[in-house]
Amino acid sequence: MRYIELNPVRADMVAHPSEYPWSSYHHNALGQPDGLLTPHLEYRRLGKTDEARQAAYRQLFKHHIPEELKGPGSNYSSNVIHNSNSP
Repeated sequence: MRYIELNPVRADMVAHPSEYPWSSYHHNALGQPDGLLTPHLEYRRLGKTDEARQAAYRQLFKHHIPEELKGPGSNYSSNVIHNSNSP
């Protein structure tokens, strides 16, 4: 999830995914409606409610991510946080 959202950050277009107008961050983290998006299983696993998922998603981007960990194939970009309380 983080890898896609961080593409405009890696490209030095924005400092944070929330600044990119075409990012799904606005829907996934802030709950802004977007008829083009369908929540996938990994996103739904972040929490039992929309509010819980959005809060967990925001946490994925809360801390600075070192450049060497942003690339494809890195553990950081491929790891997904799973909420053990969700199905």
